[in-house]
Amino acid sequence: MEKKYFFTITMILSLFCACSDSERCINEGSEEFLSVAQVGFALKSSDAASKSFFEEGDQIGLYIYDSQGSGYRGMTYKNNSWALHAPVSVSEGYTDIYAAYPYNSQNDVATSFEIEHTSQTDYLYSDRYSVNSTNPVLSLTMKHALALIEFEFQWTDVSQAANLELIAIQGQGLYSKAKIDLITGKMEHLKGWNDPAVIYGWQLGSDHLNDGSKVSLMVVPCDEIENDGDIMIDFYTDNMKAHWPVPAGTRWESGKRYTYKVLIQERLLEIMDVRIEDWIDAGTDRISLPWYE
Repeated sequence: MEKKYFFTITMILSLFCACSDSERCINEGSEEFLSVAQVGFALKSSDAASKSFFEEGDQIGLYIYDSQGSGYRGMTYKNNSWALHAPVSVSEGYTDIYAAYPYNSQNDVATSFEIEHTSQTDYLYSDRYSVNSTNPVLSLTMKHALALIEFEFQWTDVSQAANLELIAIQGQGLYSKAKIDLITGKMEHLKGWNDPAVIYGWQLGSDHLNDGSKVSLMVVPCDEIENDGDIMIDFYTDNMKAHWPVPAGTRWESGKRYTYKVLIQERLLEIMDVRIEDWIDAGTDRISLPWYE
């Protein structure tokens, strides 16, 4: 059974007494406030690129909407618990909440958040969920905003196995920044941002590419590309440089993992197979890579 690459965060929201006049709260007339008492993963990712647990100091942003307006709150993971940066109150009326990781203290847009792939941050976000004073338990399913591109290497002669210098994905068909509207779920690419997504050998536990080695990196999702080579994938090892033009019609979606089986034999590198899973294109592609010294 293939693993599904998503996880669920369960947030138990506790009630407290009145907010002080100096605190800016949603529903200021209410005297009940929420805090995050517990966060737990229902499923952890096994690949090295994805985030599979929260660490001390990690922060999540909460986008909050009710009849009085909207707000943005951060919470930080400290001493095995979550602490809101400022109180949030709820009343009998419903309050809608979206979540996004990581928290951005500079965020001033109440309906969207920005993603990028140059830092290789695993951006996460949720759909809308509603709470009120009588229903304070919120279960959030966080989704991956980026697409995960994985390469599985095979060698016809294992004695030729090499050390990885880098893998880069770049081209005019690949944007490096985008905005996601949390209310509609739509993504908008930011024009003029086409920086490559790069993984270096030194960033891996081992840069040696054995038979069966896997290397993955994340990219901003792309629409169906029009021409072969609008996106290029560059493979650099200590004894090889090869470049593969991604074929026309390829589309990389949020929250999906695309596994490319890469066969290396003598002076030829080939893409043998593509698998698409949640983070399936049935069939096999065998495409020879041009060789460059």
